[in-house]
This record gives sequence, structure tokens and C-alpha cells, in this order.
Amino acid sequence: MPPTTNGSAQLCAVCDQPAKSRCGGCKRVPFCSPRCQKLIWSTHKALCKADPDVFHPPPLSARELGDLRPLMNELRVTDRSTRPSSFMQEVREYYGSSFSQETLTAILTTPTPPETSDSPLWGQREHLLRLAREVLDACYIGSTGGRRDHLNDPRQRNPWQEFQPVLLECAASLQTDPRDNRSPAEVSLQMMRLFNSFLRQAIIYINLQMETIQEEDNDKGPELMLTTIAAGRRLKKVFEEDVVKKPGTTVAVPIIIGTLVEELTANFEMLGRHIALEMTEKTVKCAVCDKDTKLRCSGCGILPFCGAACQKLLWPTHKTLCKVDPEVFHSAPLTPYEMGEMRPRMKKAYGHDDGKSIFTLTVLDMVNTVCHAAQMRPISSVEVLEALATPPPGKTPLNDSFWTDRAEMLRVVRDDLDYIYQKGPGPAVTGGGPSDPRRADPWYLVRYTWTACLAASQDDRDGVRCRPEQLMCAMRNYNTFMRQSLVHCTLLWQKTRQTDPAKREEMASYAELAHKRLVQVWERDLMGSLEISRQEKQRIPELRDMFCVPNILQTIQFES
Repeated sequence: MPPTTNGSAQLCAVCDQPAKSRCGGCKRVPFCSPRCQKLIWSTHKALCKADPDVFHPPPLSARELGDLRPLMNELRVTDRSTRPSSFMQEVREYYGSSFSQETLTAILTTPTPPETSDSPLWGQREHLLRLAREVLDACYIGSTGGRRDHLNDPRQRNPWQEFQPVLLECAASLQTDPRDNRSPAEVSLQMMRLFNSFLRQAIIYINLQMETIQEEDNDKGPELMLTTIAAGRRLKKVFEEDVVKKPGTTVAVPIIIGTLVEELTANFEMLGRHIALEMTEKTVKCAVCDKDTKLRCSGCGILPFCGAACQKLLWPTHKTLCKVDPEVFHSAPLTPYEMGEMRPRMKKAYGHDDGKSIFTLTVLDMVNTVCHAAQMRPISSVEVLEALATPPPGKTPLNDSFWTDRAEMLRVVRDDLDYIYQKGPGPAVTGGGPSDPRRADPWYLVRYTWTACLAASQDDRDGVRCRPEQLMCAMRNYNTFMRQSLVHCTLLWQKTRQTDPAKREEMASYAELAHKRLVQVWERDLMGSLEISRQEKQRIPELRDMFCVPNILQTIQFES
């Protein structure tokens, strides 16, 4: 049902403002303006003239059907079977061996009906669409390195593909009883009727999420973000009314779907707190020049800028952290250049000199040496390559060791690459001229500070560099400090790229301001933190000695 106020006036389905009109097609969904109607039209058009009492997902698009055809007979492993099977084999297991590919294509392209009969055909259609989009989901994730990529993923322009996990969880919540002998088509038809209002609000929310992620206008970004957060609150309300309080649902239904709702809304609520803070503050300080401003990065809604010029200075490093978990510090993945340098060293041994002894190791040896010391499991070369190329996540799961493994692997591999570049141990670079490949990557400046942070988190009792749980604590406890350190290092890096003396002086002044803020963060967020132990705080002053040098470029001599 459309949202209403305590009176008779209805609220806009998008922004909760009083509605002035309704959709001209279905005459049901209220909007306050053509702008709000346009925001969710890409998904509402599939539901506009369909049965309003039953949720019908749209048929496959031409692109989806084209992507699916070569995958229909490709073997794959699913959670539903112990042996590999193709999409067509799975379909025939459900609906008979005579079920043809032509029949399947016809059902997958059947438009949504204006009225829904009790025929199992409509439940079968939803079930087959769910299976088809599950196949496509696995294909798209595989094409983007094993992780969801909102910028490059082909689903970015198709909210219905991103909606797929919602349908999967809703269907799973109705099939928890092993004695349930209903067919998937019968379960799907029940889901489409039972969760109709919830599913309609969920697709609106996911549609707005995608619009927010793709918004490039700095002025529209925060407003659209708050609109999306409001839609998330409505989703929780509809969940309470349409799922939790609905008679006839089992105990498992609110638990499974409630977890799904929390996962869907968590990131945007976190960013919303930052935007709300911005809107209540009169001004904040630009992250670069310290001027008063009310503007923030439209992508993350966190980092403040006075204008495009200052934002551009930090973009080479901020783009990695812009739309990722704002509470956890993640290093950038390896660049294509770094991957090219590292691949031949993965299993081919090279000599190393740590100042005490000369030894021969492969990159894989070094990674597993660290993982063994930190009591992580052994890691294969495939896992190393995947981790090194994976961008940071939108939200960091608390118990997912992948991200702590990734942090250690990136540190180890960049240490090894640094050894290649400088041809000697330690941070000092004897060359560092214009041909030094680190001149193109400001992340090399900040990695020494990050290594020191990890060293400060070391458990003295065990003598290991950092256990996985300690590493995750470091990624959270040192998050603000490392982000400010990254700002400082990026501005120093920008200074080295300037040929105009006036520009170099300007960059140097910006870096000095960033350094002052870094000292403030050190005192407030590290020495004043209740999350950091007294023993760890005794090791932190060594960190200050590192970042308080007059010019961090004395550590890495990038000056030509």
C-alpha cells in the first residue's frame, strides 16, 4: 500500500513529501513531482500495469537473454546439488525431461499479467526467472574478479539483477520445513502474494540505491542519499507490517528476511549519519586547504572539499576509499603495473637481503610465512592473485578473514615490490628519479605508516606480526589516522609532480596543513582512544616519529 500520513493525504512513494499526483499508468503509486517518478521508473514500469496484489518480476531483458543463452548448458555447482549440473538440467529436474529450451525462453520472456490466476504457471515463471538470474549473477560476479563492482558490473543499469538476493531469501524463508513437499512453483506463488508490499518497497529502495551510486552531481548527491535512507526506513516499517505481523508466517520468516533488511540498509544509514552531521553544521573545513565549506564528496558524503580543484588533488587516492566502508581502513589493490611486476615472482624464487642474512623466497613463500606466523590458513597462488586485485568492500563483515588476509598480502607484496624498485633493503631509496614506478602511485608513501600501525598492534606475548582479529582491530582503530595520513601523503606526492615553483609551494603549504591535522588526529583518535590498550599506546609514539619528519619524502626520495 502507498504510504499515508495520519490524515487523508498520501505521501510520495520516493521522498515522503505530500503527494500531488499518481502514476498515470497504474493510478496507484503517489508522487510529489515528475523527478521522483523518474527516479524509480526503471523498475516501476515493469509493475505499473501488472496485478497490484501479486508481485511479478519482469521478464528477462534482451541483454539478459543474450547473456543467458551460452550459459544454459554450461556445468556449474550450486548449493542445491552435490554434483555439477547445467541450468537446463536443473530446470528439467523440476519440470520434466521434455521441458525444451524453446519453452523455457518463452516463459522467461512472458510479460507480467494484469491479473493473476491460481494457475501454477505464474509461480513457475517466477521460479525460472529466479534460477536464470542466479546463473547470470554468478557470471557477472566472475567477470568482475569475484566481488560485486557497482561501477563496472553490467548489472549496474539493471536493478532487477541486484534485486535477485531479495527474492532468493524470501523464497528460502518459506522452505525451512524439511517436511514441506510443495513444488518450487507453489512456493513462488505464495511468496509473490504473501510478500507483495514488502517486495515492492524493496525494489524501490534498491532502485534508489543505484541512482545514488551513479549520481555525479555534487549538489544532488547528498539529497538523493537522504531520500534513499528514508526509503530504507520505510522498508523496515513495511517489513514489520507486511512480514513480521502477518498471520500465518513461520518463525524463520522474520529472522531470515530481517537479516536481509539489515544488510541492505546498513551502509546507507552509516553514510546518512555523516550527511546529517554535514547538514546540521554551519561549515566544515576543506580537507585540502582548510577553507570553510558545506560541500562534501558526493560519492562517500564524508570527505569535505571547498571545490572541484581541491577534490581533484586527493582523487588519485580517495577514489579507492570513496564508496567503501567508512569505518575500516583498506589499502588499494595492486595496479596493473604492480601485478605485472609481481606475477613472475609468485612462484620463482629471488634473493633477498634483510641486513642480517641473504635468503631466497618466492612471493607465495613470503605470504604463507606471514600467514603461518599469524596463524592464518595456507593460501594458494590463485587466492593471492584474487585478493591483490580485489577492490575494498562497501561494508566489511566482522568475521570474514578474506579482508584481513588481503591486508597482510598487500603489505607483504608491496614490501617485495619496494625491494625490486630500490634494489636494496629498508625504506631508503638511492635512485627515485623520474623513472621510479612509485612516482605514479601515492599509496607507496602511506604504506610505511600503515606498516608501523600494524607493528604497534603486534601481540608481544606471541611474537607474531598480527593475528587476524588484531589486524581487523587495527584496520578499525587506526582508520581515521590512516585516512588523514593518506591525505597528507597524497598532497606531498602532488608536490613532486609540479614543475611550476609557485604550484610546488602551494602544494607544500597544503601538505603542512594536512600534517597539522594528522598530529591532532594522532592525539585525539589514537592516544585518547579507549579502544587501544595501554601497551599499544606505549608503542604508538614510534609512529609519531615516523610521520613528524619535516618531509616524508626524505624517506622515499622521489625528487628528480
